[in-house]
Amino acid sequence: MFRGRAAISCVNTASHGFRLRCRSQVQGYQSFGLVHELSDAPRKPKQKRQQRRGPRDGKKRQAKAANEEERRQRISRDNKPQIVSRVIHVGKVSNQTAAGKIGSYRALVVCGNQMGAGGFGIGRGDEVKDALTNALRKAERDLVPIDFSPDGSLYHDIIGKHNSLQVLMRSPGNRPNGLRASRLVRSIFECVGIKNCTAKILTKGKNPYTIVQAVFNGFGKHHHPDEFALSRGRRIVRLYK
Repeated sequence: MFRGRAAISCVNTASHGFRLRCRSQVQGYQSFGLVHELSDAPRKPKQKRQQRRGPRDGKKRQAKAANEEERRQRISRDNKPQIVSRVIHVGKVSNQTAAGKIGSYRALVVCGNQMGAGGFGIGRGDEVKDALTNALRKAERDLVPIDFSPDGSLYHDIIGKHNSLQVLMRSPGNRPNGLRASRLVRSIFECVGIKNCTAKILTKGKNPYTIVQAVFNGFGKHHHPDEFALSRGRRIVRLYK
């Protein structure tokens, strides 16, 4: 019945009757054969062993689930300020390698909550959608707080600089006149929440990446009147006189 040398053993079971189990080795391959003489009932499937976990693993899972639930509740709060984003620039770039040029997309996105916080991000991806998603994620991660008056204007004039490009942002003072700036700078002001400001690019640069960086560098130089009074050791009333 079996070719080659075979070791045959007989096993007596209550349900399957006599069962013959043989182990043969033919042409260098090891095979297992099973012959039923009294019953053709199928074999029972083997049950997988469950990995034992100690009490520490259970506590870790409970803590992880609690943190995840808290994170979801924090994200879904109704009082969370809405993030507004603006796509400034999308372009195609390539990387030269030994195998040739590898093309990808680069995007510049500005976002803010229109309540005094804003940021920008630069993202790359194989597709335009991936580049925009990465840029928006970086912009939301790097939000910068910006102080301005209740009427949406700056407290004083500031000059933002990046490389050789300079952007002048002037405060309207007691005469609010709306936004007077280029389309790119106006998009940044709208995301941050500034409503009254006059901006002018002092140099001839037209690179959007440099302009956005210069504007946010200028925001870093903007200070609240309380900070000026505290640094000089004077009151705000005397500071304006």
